[in-house]
Amino acid sequence: MRFAATHTEEEYIGLAMLDRLEHAQRRSAALLHFAGQLSDEDVAALRKALNDQGQS
Repeated sequence: MRFAATHTEEEYIGLAMLDRLEHAQRRSAALLHFAGQLSDEDVAALRKALNDQGQS
């Protein structure tokens, strides 16, 4: 029997992050805490991804 992944690693991690966020009593505070822990490189990547998403 052979198994195939239903999600990429990136999709799985993103879904896990969303799942945890769903349990936050203060969603905006959880997001701010998460963003505050990101490296400058990760912040730049997140900004680019959000800008690219807004342009499509």
